[in-house]
Amino acid sequence: MKTANKVLWNESLKVGHIDLDGQHRLLIELINSFFDIVIDGTNTGPKKLEELEHYIHHHIDYEEGILSKLKYSDLTNHQMAHSELTSIVSDVTNRLLYLTNVDEQIDLINNLQNFWVTHIKTCDHLFKQNISNLNSTSTSIKNVLPKKVA
Repeated sequence: MKTANKVLWNESLKVGHIDLDGQHRLLIELINSFFDIVIDGTNTGPKKLEELEHYIHHHIDYEEGILSKLKYSDLTNHQMAHSELTSIVSDVTNRLLYLTNVDEQIDLINNLQNFWVTHIKTCDHLFKQNISNLNSTSTSIKNVLPKKVA
């Protein structure tokens, strides 16, 4: 059986925003949970896949709302990266529903995990300085949260 490359949350993944870091951490934990589902052979996969897709859409809406309020200069490119991410997640979840070979399932989950971590460490870290500047000013975080969250 192939190795499940679970990712442990660590400081290198932080973007400096408590809510976004919490959401990123939860998404990594959700993806990690698929390894256990596949290895244990439980039938909770479809429900977890639906939960993952729903949460990723929630996270993307939330993150883009913050970036919009911050007037993040690279928002358009970030939105394109999110579009690619949702396409990949959709593709992986659809394929996981029909694959029966455990090694192939583990490969797909490893690829999804790698893509997600790479997204955080590259795309999301590009706005880390904007978040840091926000945290160091007197501007209240509530002033930049999307209306539905504040």
